[in-house]
Amino acid sequence: MSTHALPLVYSCSGCSNVAQLANTLAVRLDRAGLARKVALRVPHFTVVPMILEKSDLILTLPARVARVFERRGRLKALQPPVAIPPAEVALYWHERFEPDPGNRWLRDVMVELYSDS
Repeated sequence: MSTHALPLVYSCSGCSNVAQLANTLAVRLDRAGLARKVALRVPHFTVVPMILEKSDLILTLPARVARVFERRGRLKALQPPVAIPPAEVALYWHERFEPDPGNRWLRDVMVELYSDS
């Protein structure tokens, strides 16, 4: 089985979850005869569109984010070559901010953005 390397950008935001997902992706790619070749590491994926538009790199990221990038630029969102398990998204805040109206509004917006319904 030949292994074909995929040049990609690696984002490390919330690294424990990202590292776990990257490991799962690496195993699934390996089973399909593919391999990741990390060409660039960035602190957060929001800088990625500018990089991708000027390179031949690829990035694996949540489908919702990919669709936003696709609508805003010259990028194309594609299905990955292997199935990727869903990633968990969680919100955390200090209890003293529980009653804060601005914090509550932001939490509600985040839940609406990331909920499946």
